[in-house]
Amino acid sequence: SSLCGAALFKNRKNIQKVFHQKASYLNDGEAFDTFKFFPYTLECTKPAYGLKVYLMYALIGEAGFSYHVESLYDKAHDFFEFLNAQEDFECPIKPESNIIVFKYSKVEDQKFIYDSILKDGKFHITFTEFENKEWLRLTVMNPLTEIKHIEILLDEIRALQQRSSQ
Repeated sequence: SSLCGAALFKNRKNIQKVFHQKASYLNDGEAFDTFKFFPYTLECTKPAYGLKVYLMYALIGEAGFSYHVESLYDKAHDFFEFLNAQEDFECPIKPESNIIVFKYSKVEDQKFIYDSILKDGKFHITFTEFENKEWLRLTVMNPLTEIKHIEILLDEIRALQQRSSQ
């Protein structure tokens, strides 16, 4: 999972009060006359992941974020419907987010499919267990993903089964 945090202040003087730290490992040389970012970050030397979110929010606003999230959820529902329409694929639950759980019904070992797809490197899926059964898991994160991409993934999975049975 990705981490993202931010602390926003109306008065910049409050930053120094909240993030004031004294530790020997934080001494980076008081002699330099430059602004030091690390004392003012949530996790010291880790990257400011929240800055990316803030900049995107500044660029596209609340409506843009809302549209992006809703479109990913809508795509997940479309992909769920498409997968369920396939005779050789099965989805146990309707997605409540951008995640689809599915399996290829002609292969018992879903872990084999997962390992093979990752090794090939064309797609990234994950593996999970649900109701004591193995399932594949697809997270829709790219707004440019379309049904044609899901079709290619399913064809890759079908080809795996054919190659392994030869």
